[in-house]
Amino acid sequence: MNGLTEKYLNKIDLDDQEIEKRKIARRKLWDYEKIEHIPVIIWLTCNPHGYSMRELLTDEEKQLEANVEAIYRSLKCMDDDYIPWLRPDVGYMTMATVYGSRVFWGDNLNQMPSAGPPIYKKIEQITRIPEFNPIKQGLMPECLKRIHYFRKKTKDAFYLSGIDLGGPLNTAKDLLDNRLLYLSFYEHPQELHKFLNRITKDMIQCWQAIVKESGGLEHMTTTDFDPTWAPEQHKGFVSDDIAATISAKIWKEFGRPYNSKIYAHFGGGLLHNCGPNPSYDEYLHHTPIIKGLNCSYEYSKNDFPKLKTSFAGKGLIFPMFDQGESLDKMYRNYEQIISIFAPTTLCVPLCIIDGEQYKDEDIKEFYQKMKSLSYKHTQSMNWRP
Repeated sequence: MNGLTEKYLNKIDLDDQEIEKRKIARRKLWDYEKIEHIPVIIWLTCNPHGYSMRELLTDEEKQLEANVEAIYRSLKCMDDDYIPWLRPDVGYMTMATVYGSRVFWGDNLNQMPSAGPPIYKKIEQITRIPEFNPIKQGLMPECLKRIHYFRKKTKDAFYLSGIDLGGPLNTAKDLLDNRLLYLSFYEHPQELHKFLNRITKDMIQCWQAIVKESGGLEHMTTTDFDPTWAPEQHKGFVSDDIAATISAKIWKEFGRPYNSKIYAHFGGGLLHNCGPNPSYDEYLHHTPIIKGLNCSYEYSKNDFPKLKTSFAGKGLIFPMFDQGESLDKMYRNYEQIISIFAPTTLCVPLCIIDGEQYKDEDIKEFYQKMKSLSYKHTQSMNWRP
């Protein structure tokens, strides 16, 4: 562990009672029970030494340093709502590497990596995948090693997000030739169902290993990439961006049943789809019932009126400001969100802020302005009696 990480860890003073108070409010929120104010979630990213994206994703020490500074600064900038987290991250393509896909790095060291070219180009290939232990394949050993390192160096002081495994359809998209995937919904449904069953089985095994290495679900924010703390019985989180590109009928057959198998193991929490959302009216009806949607504000904003109706009184929307929006634009967008969703549907802003672009005072001022809006939002809501 380098000196800067240790320095910040020594400066962090967690108030356990205050954190518990915030968790109590979060549990009530998810059940539509009235609270003092709807939380404003700020996801602060820090990189004080200007490491490249490749360095941050491949070097556990540098990644931990960035995480710990983000915790230190977040606690300084927010007097409420924030529940500290660490986010072990190797990129989104872990599940693809389990099946043999390589990690593709571009020439730009600050570019996020991706899964390499599809490894299955013929439909018969996806029905002949040999059995193996997915926990020992691809990036999974590094994921578990990263979690172990984070826990050891911080002495289990913070919640951990899960690893970005995605979801069954997302993984199928990374592994299958794109044209073949979309043709298979219609021309090879049996083969595709068999493939999705296999992916789901392997994902559950991987997540079980991740949960175990993290010390149990009670030590995690969610099972996947989302660092926003979820109540204990709602930790399950599945990414399903393919839902943006297929009809509700196709998604109900090839998406929701496999997501449901994952929620059955880890709790009905949130679904992620950046957007748009053609299956908006079907999202909550997984088995078990899930609690809401994590989405991108930019790509889902046109669906907000429909989501308001479908989620009213029972589901939560977590729109992420994840497109590099300025602080002023996030504030103005939150005003619009309130005008759309109140008084029937809960919407919690998730603001991703580059800590190297803004000073602590800027972030403090922004948080207080957003918090003032959240009080108005809270007062305008129809809460459960």
